[in-house]
Amino acid sequence: MTDPGARLDRERARTGERLARLRRDFLGVVDASRDSNADDEHDPRGRPSPSNGPRSTR
Repeated sequence: MTDPGARLDRERARTGERLARLRRDFLGVVDASRDSNADDEHDPRGRPSPSNGPRSTR
């Protein structure tokens, strides 16, 4: 029979490693997007993009 305390220790270690990987992944995404143009919906000169303009009702 497995010792519950030992099992919890292993699970805690695995969870800590997973959390560390997720944090690294998240920070990588944040760093990669830092210099991106987050507002790609509009023309830089302020005009709405065609997808945001008036739509035909036909």
